[in-house]
Amino acid sequence: MTGDQSIVLALAKSEWESDLILAIDQVLKGTTPGAGSSTAAPKAPSGLRVQRCVDVADLLVTADSGRAAVIVVDPTFPRLTAEVVGRLVARPVVVLAVCPGEQAERQARQLGFERVVQVGGGELVRAAAAVVAVAAWRLSGRTGAPEGVGHPERAGMADRLEIVDEVSPDLELTEDNGSSHGSKGRIIAVWGPAGAPGRTTIALALAHLAALRGTSTRIIDADLRTPGVAAAIGLEPESSGLAAAAALADRGSLTTYSLARQARQLGDRWRVLTGITNADRWSEVAPTGMPTVFKCATALDELVVVDVGSSLDREDDVLFDQLVPRRDAPAFYALAEADVVVAVGSCAPVGLARMLSSLPRLREATSAPVIPVVNRVRRSLGEFGSRRRLKELLDSVDLVDPALIPDDQAALDAATRRQLLPTESDLNSDFVRAVSSLLDQLGVSAVDLAAGY
Repeated sequence: MTGDQSIVLALAKSEWESDLILAIDQVLKGTTPGAGSSTAAPKAPSGLRVQRCVDVADLLVTADSGRAAVIVVDPTFPRLTAEVVGRLVARPVVVLAVCPGEQAERQARQLGFERVVQVGGGELVRAAAAVVAVAAWRLSGRTGAPEGVGHPERAGMADRLEIVDEVSPDLELTEDNGSSHGSKGRIIAVWGPAGAPGRTTIALALAHLAALRGTSTRIIDADLRTPGVAAAIGLEPESSGLAAAAALADRGSLTTYSLARQARQLGDRWRVLTGITNADRWSEVAPTGMPTVFKCATALDELVVVDVGSSLDREDDVLFDQLVPRRDAPAFYALAEADVVVAVGSCAPVGLARMLSSLPRLREATSAPVIPVVNRVRRSLGEFGSRRRLKELLDSVDLVDPALIPDDQAALDAATRRQLLPTESDLNSDFVRAVSSLLDQLGVSAVDLAAGY
């Protein structure tokens, strides 16, 4: 590092803000001793100064300038999001979050901070010494930070800390609106190529049948191009539960309780997190909040079914570094977090070709097993619709054990006329029986479906 270097501060107007600044100034002047060998600061190098940032834009410009010896951030700094933190920690400079307690540290870890120092409970002097120690360490030409500063070994704290809030008297986390079942739930991502292969219909059928089997289930509409879950269920367009939850997560404040409040209850054991109300509003969904949304969802429910968009293009990845939301980010996050991916394609030659041509990109996006589903299988297509040919074609691209869903248009139309889901209208239809077999294949325990109604 050359030239004047700065201890860069991005602090909110907290009650301890001025005390921390004073403590850092005293450590720099040598008027306050360090607190412990691991954080004691050597004599501050010449040219080191303290610089305040007024907003997030100022913080990012300063981080990019190359003049920051260390960046100190309050997780409650206005407009700070996980996306901003991601940009900061990606820079070749040590970023320290300063937190007044464990709850604040949980928020900081959720935002993506890798190093956290405490300022509560008489820790101000120790925190100031740690800040100056890191700056001196960096100015000496060394990378990283002194051992133990910021407790990087606790970077997974957001995963280990309890994320279930205290139960509110007006919203109990029970079977009716979210159950703490004691283990991480599974994520099934339902994907299909462009061309309406029936992805949303199958995703809803899987979620509803799982709920009928006694599994606490949540369906999330994460398609930002052609959202359709709310319309298929018959819900009136309201605010997007997904956008609200992702925004909370992006600010580091999403918990299972706040997620439960964003969901709509559909039955005893299933609920929906609605997608955007209009495709033009896709930018309202904060992409970096999605992993935390999925984490909280699996803490609430045994099964999370995610209806993801068809696009697997990464052409707009360049925008990620410019803090511009990526339209297909929820789909990529869902596929990355999924325990299993259900890939839905239409039986018609063009529909099947679309699924197979997208398969390489799908496999790049997920490490989970992919279960192929061929929808609308019908004899009228002749050889193109024969089960033998379909299985041979899928086997040739290493898609084994496909689920073949018959073209039961009569049952689907009957459900539409009654304003019901196919799984509500007739549990004995060919369509429902085929989806039930798919659910067996996915490992959701089977029951006598006819007994559900």
